[in-house]
Amino acid sequence: MREKVKKEIELLVSRKILVPVDEPTDWVSQMVVVKKTNGNLRICIDPQHLNNVLKQERYKLPTLEDILPQLKNAKIFSKLEIKEAYWHIRLDEYSSLLTTMITPFGQFRWAQLPFGLNVSGEIFQKQLAQALERLDGCINVADDIVKAGCRNSIEEAERDHDTKLKKLHQR
Repeated sequence: MREKVKKEIELLVSRKILVPVDEPTDWVSQMVVVKKTNGNLRICIDPQHLNNVLKQERYKLPTLEDILPQLKNAKIFSKLEIKEAYWHIRLDEYSSLLTTMITPFGQFRWAQLPFGLNVSGEIFQKQLAQALERLDGCINVADDIVKAGCRNSIEEAERDHDTKLKKLHQR
């Protein structure tokens, strides 16, 4: 297990998701290793103490009541999963240093938004909602994007869906 953890950390460093830390930092959290269902490992931060002092984003996450009216005439759907969703959001230097964690292989800070922070979901949702603004029939739910085709007939809805999907990919 130790060797697998080391390789995963090295991979995250090579992808610039984790950055080695040599200098002292104000915050250091523990590392948590989660075994995924496919057998791979996910390196996470255990930010229990940090979460107690982080300022909440206060972004209202969409509820079913928010989403359903947008889908009332929808006939065709696509669900797009955003792989490693939070890691698409870069942290500024100050925030990154707050996410320093200790591992058996040294200290590392997250350059991208990590899983485990109590603000990660709200930050991601807000960023994704901004990216999807003015894209009709495009709804973000957690780390997924739901694309809906709406029209009277299935054929028209399919054309509408495909047009909207192309616009999403162009963005």
